[in-house]
Amino acid sequence: MKVPCPGWLALVLVLLTLRLQDLVQACSCAPAHPQEAFCGSEIVIRAKVLGEKIVSPNNSSSLHFKQIQYEIKVVKMFKGFEKVKDIQYVYTPVFSSLCGVRLDSS
Repeated sequence: MKVPCPGWLALVLVLLTLRLQDLVQACSCAPAHPQEAFCGSEIVIRAKVLGEKIVSPNNSSSLHFKQIQYEIKVVKMFKGFEKVKDIQYVYTPVFSSLCGVRLDSS
């Protein structure tokens, strides 16, 4: 048995669906074009990874707050000279679902 749907109700539902697409972001850490990433970053470096370890900021025991601390040696600084003079560590979330990245240490 078909239930009649008024035309105005269908139009409202379509408009609401289209509006929700503007309000929702499925993935905020999708890879960007290298030039967009460069222009949007405050600091851009090339570095060698010397070591890594899992750290927990603020002594949190939750696995979701854990981060990977990469010890690095800056090879070349392209952008951000006025922001920092020396970078020793880079931090990223453990999980890729939290936009964490894995850096190759070789």
